[in-house]
Amino acid sequence: MSLDSVAVFHQRLNQCNLGSHAATMEGLGWSTFGTFAMASTYVPGQPDITPFLVDIVEKVLGDRDDSARFALQRLYFEAYTILGEDIKRRASKTDEDQKPQALPELERIERMKALRERLPGLNLRGEREPAAYLVNRFHAMIESGVLLYVPWDKLGRRDLEIQAGPRVESYWKPDNNGAMREYNFKVEIPADVTTDLKLQMALQRRGAAMEVARLVHYEVHDGWMQTMFENMLIDPLPGYRRVSTTQLARADAELFRKLSVLAEGDLSIRPDGSYPLDNLFEIAQTDMRVVMNLMPSLLPAGANQREESWQQTDDRPEKFRKTDKPKAQKAKHQ
Repeated sequence: MSLDSVAVFHQRLNQCNLGSHAATMEGLGWSTFGTFAMASTYVPGQPDITPFLVDIVEKVLGDRDDSARFALQRLYFEAYTILGEDIKRRASKTDEDQKPQALPELERIERMKALRERLPGLNLRGEREPAAYLVNRFHAMIESGVLLYVPWDKLGRRDLEIQAGPRVESYWKPDNNGAMREYNFKVEIPADVTTDLKLQMALQRRGAAMEVARLVHYEVHDGWMQTMFENMLIDPLPGYRRVSTTQLARADAELFRKLSVLAEGDLSIRPDGSYPLDNLFEIAQTDMRVVMNLMPSLLPAGANQREESWQQTDDRPEKFRKTDKPKAQKAKHQ
């Protein structure tokens, strides 16, 4: 939300012609609306503004009579109001207030930019850039404290999201008072995972979205993705099937189930600066349910090793599948 967004706060500073004082305010620890709202004991609306002049104006501008104090007072009033609204939303139990807040668009863009700069060798654009709704879905999990598994076909792309535009549908359900109300929800564009390459790019989008939401670093998630594909590509022993993408999907879902249990409802950034799932991925990968789903399964008795192994790994639609069966030859007429 904008309360804790550095990018949104800096944007507002520039809009109020206070951008030149950004470094000073950041040095004082006021880099977001949330921290700036607690910079003084002054309560907006009180007639005596001496605490505001002493606590903020003199430290930032150096002179109580500086004309920029009015813009600074306006910014403080906004920060105080935003903080109050956030406290009210968390304390109230209305349907609207219980909805998790989406990550501000400017903050999402800045975090995505920082990720690209940190990983210059990885092109996180086009099919590898996660949709905004995917980032918001993971961001909402931090506030709720519950990690949920997102199916592969829900790992959407940002470019298709922009092209399609917002698609909204409505539904009716009772509110907390028992009255019927109309609610709106955004229709998500399904992701294409019909080939191994498209599946890999979908999982890369998930890794990027989870880092932008500050759940896990991209490299940690990428290590799990590599583990899945390596197990699928290993040639099985005689009498066993190759690991299928269906097994990968089950292992992936089991991994997130285990991660949710290990997180224990706390998805906040750790005191050492690490993300909440950074140290849990390796532990979750050793879970027996995850390991069992990545193991080749036995072939039925009498099945052809080569043909059965390929059929079990090719889960794509019929038109994408390859076949080794010879083409039927037309009978020659005498």
